[in-house]
Amino acid sequence: MNISSDDSAYGYGGNDSFEIVSEAFALVDGGEGNNDRLILEGIDLDFVGDDTLTDRISGIEEINLQEDSEVNELSVDLSSIQALTSDDYNSLEEENSGVTSQEETSDLLRISGSDNDTVSATGFSDSDVDVTVNGVDYDLYRHDVQTDAAFLLEQGVTFA
Repeated sequence: MNISSDDSAYGYGGNDSFEIVSEAFALVDGGEGNNDRLILEGIDLDFVGDDTLTDRISGIEEINLQEDSEVNELSVDLSSIQALTSDDYNSLEEENSGVTSQEETSDLLRISGSDNDTVSATGFSDSDVDVTVNGVDYDLYRHDVQTDAAFLLEQGVTFA
């Protein structure tokens, strides 16, 4: 579903995809369920300190920076991670040196993209844990203070 200027979009039972082609959209709500995806089509988003942006997006479990030649930038912080994701607990299987453990995080967001994309995340650090979700390899970034807040960053995407 393409979202452009002044558009509003609502998800249903999960697995919804919203392609943002303009920063002037009105609302995106992934709704109930998991695996709702926000795809950035040639735009950058800076959630840090922008309550108007975080107020317009909710219920999203993945942000896709597009695996193309475009350079996309995304900036997030703790409040934006919490605002974007569902309130549901997400189960995560971590794989590190062949050891698998279960971990629940209340604020889990997957960010995918390519090596020309950049993500900055105020207050988050790489936990040195590699996670594979649906065949995609991610690094787990955890908030420095509120450790139940985390996000997965696809390996190869630059963390700044």
